[in-house]
Amino acid sequence: MIPTYHCARYLAQTLRSVLDQDPGEDTMEIVVVDDHSVLDDPEAVVRRVAGERVRFVRREHNGGHVATFNTCLTVARGRWVHILHGDDWVLPGFYAAARAVASGHPEVGAVICRYQRWDEATARMHAASPLQDEAGVLTDWAERLGARQRLQAPSIVVRRDIYESVGGFDTGLRGYGEDWEMWLRVAVATSVWWHPEALAVYRVRPGSLSDRTRLRSNVADMRRVIALTSMTLADHLPPKRIASTQREARRSFALALVRRARRALADGDRRAPWDVLREAILLWPRGDTAAAGLRLVVKWAYAVLGHGARGGDARTQV
Repeated sequence: MIPTYHCARYLAQTLRSVLDQDPGEDTMEIVVVDDHSVLDDPEAVVRRVAGERVRFVRREHNGGHVATFNTCLTVARGRWVHILHGDDWVLPGFYAAARAVASGHPEVGAVICRYQRWDEATARMHAASPLQDEAGVLTDWAERLGARQRLQAPSIVVRRDIYESVGGFDTGLRGYGEDWEMWLRVAVATSVWWHPEALAVYRVRPGSLSDRTRLRSNVADMRRVIALTSMTLADHLPPKRIASTQREARRSFALALVRRARRALADGDRRAPWDVLREAILLWPRGDTAAAGLRLVVKWAYAVLGHGARGGDARTQV
């Protein structure tokens, strides 16, 4: 299931990455679900690349990406569902690995592989840290995931009946974190298998949901996700461990905010980093956040005062 919205220029790569592994219509359906794009024509890309092999569904009205994900779940007919964003892609062997687990381990309700992060701005690929060394069912997965988002959507395949049992994506989360919240519900509901090979690629691009310039507007959603973990984990962990998990989630996200603010400053943004840093300190007003914030202030002083200094070496002026 390939959700799209104004990303037709990436869709051909996404489709080809799937079609190159196509086992045939009897085994896999491929559907593009468009959230009523008006600035490009994803259906034209589908027909050019895939002909009639890929079904195209266009939502009557734009409802946002979370609603589109839920449309994907409604439209899907397969026993297993892979939601592959229209600007991400998979590498050879992805579906074969998922099918091997599905056929050999009927108790497993989800399969995760290692993913790579493609940064379009820098044209660099970064492999995510492995979740464990060996292939197999993830241990303590719900608790670990509750403390920090550890995967990206293209790297996970979920059995359809698991999606049906946990419900759709939370439409109250309209900007950020809806995937993390869903994967936590899945983690509580079923055994999750880890495949250590990096077979999925997650694209970060200007204007995408993970663009740092939109990060401040997403903080409220992340606060809601962290709050929801207590309900999701209520029957899975004792209260003290849930509280500890939530504290670690606030801390890890606050430090992630500081890192993104630092990258924004390095890219020449002189205002947004402070909005993000303020949110980070409000989320986790502890020593490690404050220390990271102080280092950011020093970098800002060097960048701004050094840039504005007249005469002499900017480093001397600072």
